[in-house]
Amino acid sequence: MHLFYSNITKNLKQYNPHRLYSLNIFTASPGSVVGKLYEQKCKKVVSETFNVPVALVGGANDGGIDLKWSKTLGCGTTVNFIGQCKYRDGKRIQPDVVRGLEGSLSAHTPKTVGVLLTNRRPSVESLKRLINSVYPMMYLKVK
Repeated sequence: MHLFYSNITKNLKQYNPHRLYSLNIFTASPGSVVGKLYEQKCKKVVSETFNVPVALVGGANDGGIDLKWSKTLGCGTTVNFIGQCKYRDGKRIQPDVVRGLEGSLSAHTPKTVGVLLTNRRPSVESLKRLINSVYPMMYLKVK
């Protein structure tokens, strides 16, 4: 999480650490903070469950991808995974989220699996979309 100190003067001689408490230093909305914390939790769960190193991807140009990892199968084939984390309060995951994951997968190799990680159940329409997609996808519920 980045803190922006736009109101603090660049002259360190005038810097007063006690003024920090009166400044609005968080520019991120509460929802984005919750989202980042949920992404970190998903990273930990995936890493510990599948015993793989997981990279947390982020930023304006992340292509809708929050997590990346690879797993080598018993046959020697390496499969890449991209994960999209969605934390929702009270509402189910809708098909537009699945379509977004499909769009992210369209830019990757055929050996890439899209993983939707969410704290809520997907709607019936979303599950149908996941099952019938031309891309390999899976859903993981992370509470």
